[in-house]
Amino acid sequence: MATYDLTRTQLDAALTHNFDAQTRAAILDYLNDAHAFDPKVTVDNEPFPANSNADIFSVQSTFATVNTDDPPKVILANTSQNVTLDIVGHHDVLVATGPGNDQILLNDSGDDLVYSGAGNDVVVGGNGADTIYGQGGNDLLIAGRGGGSVFGGDGNDTLSGTSGNDSLYGGNGNDLLMGGTGRHELLVGGNGSDTLFAGTGNDTLVGGSGNDQLHAGSGTDSIWGGAGNDTLYGGSGDATLNGGDGNDSILGGSGPHQLLIGGEGHNTLIAGSGNDTLVAGDDGNVLRAGDGNDLLLGGHGNDTLYGGSGHASLQGGAGNDYLFGGSGDNTLSGGGGSDTLYGGSGHQSLVGGSGSDLFIAGTGNETIDGGSGHNTLIFAGSFEDATISTNTHTGITTIAIAGGPTDKVEDVQTVIFNDNIIKLS
Repeated sequence: MATYDLTRTQLDAALTHNFDAQTRAAILDYLNDAHAFDPKVTVDNEPFPANSNADIFSVQSTFATVNTDDPPKVILANTSQNVTLDIVGHHDVLVATGPGNDQILLNDSGDDLVYSGAGNDVVVGGNGADTIYGQGGNDLLIAGRGGGSVFGGDGNDTLSGTSGNDSLYGGNGNDLLMGGTGRHELLVGGNGSDTLFAGTGNDTLVGGSGNDQLHAGSGTDSIWGGAGNDTLYGGSGDATLNGGDGNDSILGGSGPHQLLIGGEGHNTLIAGSGNDTLVAGDDGNVLRAGDGNDLLLGGHGNDTLYGGSGHASLQGGAGNDYLFGGSGDNTLSGGGGSDTLYGGSGHQSLVGGSGSDLFIAGTGNETIDGGSGHNTLIFAGSFEDATISTNTHTGITTIAIAGGPTDKVEDVQTVIFNDNIIKLS
């Protein structure tokens, strides 16, 4: 019986050839043998240790059960037929299939390496830390229960984690990646427009270059949209969602504390039901508070911030921002630009900042501090219905509208009613 030494490069090259089922002519170029395919093979690189005396087993039927406890450690099914392989045993094995629509069931405990070929394949990992390459075709790839890595390759693939700490990489197609029950899983979409679902652990999801949808789960997840125009969903845990590049939509979930970060682009950030923090990028973002006690932070661009029904804090930042009070007892701070602040229906505090700001009184009782600059306040009511008084010690002017709100105002120079304009000293 002949013995051969193959490098990993030579073995990979052999697996890319279509060899005849009877003569195995193509692969014989690498083995330099004119007879049947029966030698022992020593592989000198990963995944096998050096000088391991691994057998090669060639599958010519459409179904085979292979026990890795009786080597082979290399299983080749390079045929155009649809092949089903049931792998059992306890040792590591390399499996490579051809262009058919194949099924590979790893019912073993080894740390296996699988190349599923060009067809629409199904690969189910075993109890080890398996590495699975889908390559071409629209594949269904399920990670091993001992962790490991799954690569979709070309095609629109479905990748699923299990109970291990899995790493799932979508590849070039429009892929679906689903985390499992592992404590820490990594899901990476790739070049297509992918959909990623975190599992129950503390997972990391990365979108890639397409227009992706990324869903946080019940754990403390980290979500990054990547380069496309992505949509990120908060889930029920304490998630961190970063849109990355592109014009993204970031939607908070039901988790108690979530962080939403706009990144580059014109983004929309919407808080969920918890106490969330929303951080705008520098290109002009829209931020909406929810039902909780949210913190909204504008960036260097011209942002629009909306208060919700909770106790939210809205901070405009450096641009010329628009801030809307909403129905809660919210605090609005314009920041450095020439901002426009709209009071809402709650008991609210409006602070202008360093620019020349415009305040629109709401229906609730408000405290308005114009800050520096020349500031203007607009009421919807009539001047005749207003009672105005100024405390000479504090400099605070009280403006009460008959049948309406009462506002306390300072550092505002001009007040506009629907029938009159007055100046405050």
